[in-house]
Amino acid sequence: MRVLIVGAGIVGRAASWDMARRGHGVIIADRDRAAAYGVANELDLQPLVLDVADASSVERALEDVDAIIAAVPGAYGVEVASAAIDAGCHYFDFGGNATIVERELTLHEAALEAGVAVIPDGGLAPGLVNVLATDLMRRLGDGPIQELRMRVGALPQEPVGALGYDLAFSADGLLTEYSEPAEILRQRRRTVAEPLTDVEEHEWPGLPPLEAFHTSGGTSTMCDLWESRVHELDYKTFRYRGHATSFAVMRELGLFGREAWIIDGEAVVPRDVVREALRRLQPADADVVILRCWARAVRNGAHQVTGVQLEDRPDERFTALARTTAFPVTAAVDLIARGRLDVSGALAFHEALTGDELLPELAKVGIAPAPWVPGA
Repeated sequence: MRVLIVGAGIVGRAASWDMARRGHGVIIADRDRAAAYGVANELDLQPLVLDVADASSVERALEDVDAIIAAVPGAYGVEVASAAIDAGCHYFDFGGNATIVERELTLHEAALEAGVAVIPDGGLAPGLVNVLATDLMRRLGDGPIQELRMRVGALPQEPVGALGYDLAFSADGLLTEYSEPAEILRQRRRTVAEPLTDVEEHEWPGLPPLEAFHTSGGTSTMCDLWESRVHELDYKTFRYRGHATSFAVMRELGLFGREAWIIDGEAVVPRDVVREALRRLQPADADVVILRCWARAVRNGAHQVTGVQLEDRPDERFTALARTTAFPVTAAVDLIARGRLDVSGALAFHEALTGDELLPELAKVGIAPAPWVPGA
């Protein structure tokens, strides 16, 4: 299979390595020539200078590939996915923006007709965590689920600075998670929670004290799918304690806003200032990804609980976040290429494949969730 990977950042680089390792032809593209050629030269791949905002260039780039993995800002998702359908190739992205993913999923009939898969919301969260949570529901069998919880964090191994944080992915993506409503289920009804709220305290072996709070995008399409079955469903992000309060203050002051303020006669967009400031955060020496999800149900009058957790750390090539974000998607692309995953239409990642299909592939790169039970 020939695969076009657009975006030569930490996730695109990891995805390129894994697709090449699996024996596929890889084109690594970026609008920044140095970025595209840097990854291409490092991994012996074909480079391409490509701006996804240029529709005609995207169309040309898709002419001779079988799949595209888009590791670019979500704002381009619908247009690039539509172009992929027109070109007859599969489309994957890392999602996270519920509004954009909803629009991508409206391409279902067109993707079915073209015989291709359009699969957004891949990666870690949304992505892997939703696959694991769906597996927990299957493990509990038919019937109502009292609660389904997902908790994920990508953190420096030691807190950095006053925020205890190192910006591990795009500043725009982080601000979206911290500013958009989080879709949840409460009493089997879809609703939303404000981001940075409902803070819980958590502990994780070997790490300083943690907290978890609502952020947007993590539940993917699960609230829509399971509204009639799951009483309580939510996703929260792990950070070191105190992080949520710091960002809640920024949000309360209007610093996430997109409307310009006039300051001394000059127009200043507060969100742009915060985005630039986040890029200046002190980098961490190494990161860690942690994940927990669990489900509770009553079966035959007895309470049952099942759960899973994951800790992943950097290897000699990639950060933990790059690994756990890129490799679920590259595994899915490879499964399609080998005929082991037969899927078409527009589906969220957790709707397209199961843990039984995904986890053996991730084990090959050392990503191995383990059983876990709350309180055990």
